Amino acid sequence: MAMKIQQLLLAARQFFYFCLHVLAQSKRNDIAQIAASLTFTSLLALVPLLSVAFSLFSILPLFSGWLDTVEQFVLNTFVPTVGEGVQNYVLDFVHRTAGLSTIGSIGLFVTAILLLNTIDVAFNRIWRVKRTPRTLIRLLLWLIFLLLGPLILAASLTATTFVMALPHVSEMLNSFGLQTMILTMLPMLATCLLLAVMYHWIPNIPVRWRHAFSGAAVAAILFEIAKYLFALYIAWFPTYELLYGALAAIPLLLIWIHVSWLIVLLGAEITYNLEIFQVPGKAGATDFELVQAFRLLGYLWQNEKRSGGGALSLDELKAKQEWQDTKLPALLEKLRLAGFVYKITKNNWRLTDNFAQLSLLDLYRRLAVSAPEKDGIWSKLDSWNVNLNRALDGLDEIEKQLARITLSSLYTAEKTGDNS
Repeated sequence: MAMKIQQLLLAARQFFYFCLHVLAQSKRNDIAQIAASLTFTSLLALVPLLSVAFSLFSILPLFSGWLDTVEQFVLNTFVPTVGEGVQNYVLDFVHRTAGLSTIGSIGLFVTAILLLNTIDVAFNRIWRVKRTPRTLIRLLLWLIFLLLGPLILAASLTATTFVMALPHVSEMLNSFGLQTMILTMLPMLATCLLLAVMYHWIPNIPVRWRHAFSGAAVAAILFEIAKYLFALYIAWFPTYELLYGALAAIPLLLIWIHVSWLIVLLGAEITYNLEIFQVPGKAGATDFELVQAFRLLGYLWQNEKRSGGGALSLDELKAKQEWQDTKLPALLEKLRLAGFVYKITKNNWRLTDNFAQLSLLDLYRRLAVSAPEKDGIWSKLDSWNVNLNRALDGLDEIEKQLARITLSSLYTAEKTGDNS
């Protein structure tokens, strides 16, 4: 029982540190400013984006019957009650674009692509990706996303409606009271799926599906809560109607778009931090991030002792031991945010000036990871790991122990093996 309580407390502490880490990263990336920029761009590109996305419905007669269903679903899902007038105006503008000339249609298409490119830049900023793929390939991928996305959504809505309308299925769902619940959850599931695809696909770096869906699920839940609270605010505090009259829907729409982008970007931050922040405690798994960070700092410390203050490049650090793809840059960035290292040039790293005063407790706390398995295989590698394993002995008193142990003392203490 005591062990389970300890594990629950550890999990709660890890969750708390993770939330703090996400908030710190969000503030550092200034997602509020990014959301404001995307709000303005979205307002200009809303009609062009919907026009391009729905273009296949008017071109292909086979899908023409799905257009009204998809339009209403998209507006009801992503634009809450800001006034039916806004929705009617948006749909009217979208339908009017069918009569545009070729040049006008090209302008709509370019405007929609510019919005998607802005989203691309924002996401890659969160993931700290500076390299960009070839423009032509990216453009083709955006085209596929724009044109096929609504068709897939329409097909899934039609299939779901058809299955739920079958007599036996309908009776079974009604008997358990599930039909209403499924219809209620359908917008949230659609939002979650769309965001997961965005989080997985837009960053120009591999993103695990489980992390993308985790971030998307949190964002989708926040999105539904925000819609509910927003609708309550409009109903209970009609201040905007008194101030703006018939134009009240416009500032409300702006506020809602801004809130929506904040939620989308927060979900992206959660997804990114799940990539670099390993939550311990999973069955059958051992968290080695503390060991990896400890050894990474050791290589930098060792180099400074030998070269009198020189830095190590990313390639030199990679040569020290095997690293998973994207693991080393992510860990270096995490150590930089925690105040252990800093970057002096594009790919060269060194320890901070106060490194000699930093303790093992500082590393343990700031990384917000659990200690590795006691006396595991990792602990036999060399003298560094032997010293770390010994220092971590007795987790119940770990904070008292680690506060007295400086990192530099573990690298200088003589034990078995030589890291030269």
